[in-house]
Amino acid sequence: MPATGTPLQVTVGWFKAINAQDAQLATSYFTGDARYMMEWGPASDWSTFRSFRCMTVSATPTNAEVHCSFNESASPSEGNPASGWSVDLRHGPEGWLIDNYGQG
Repeated sequence: MPATGTPLQVTVGWFKAINAQDAQLATSYFTGDARYMMEWGPASDWSTFRSFRCMTVSATPTNAEVHCSFNESASPSEGNPASGWSVDLRHGPEGWLIDNYGQG
């Protein structure tokens, strides 16, 4: 079960699940129609995200954007490590869940 709380807390929880290589937990942070975005291959091949810092960019009662900067390790699942992502979240019956992320 993903962490409950603010969009910022949910986003940080997602990064912690990725770093723990917990595929089930990491995927649970997503809306049902966006879970495919966690199809990164075996969790043991995932990048790790060090020194990540996140901040809420915008928030309404139903949508939020969190921007995170980090040092991403190279890995078999990521050819070119990134240095930051924007994370979009939607608030629904289950609380805040991620419905998109990416560079930008």
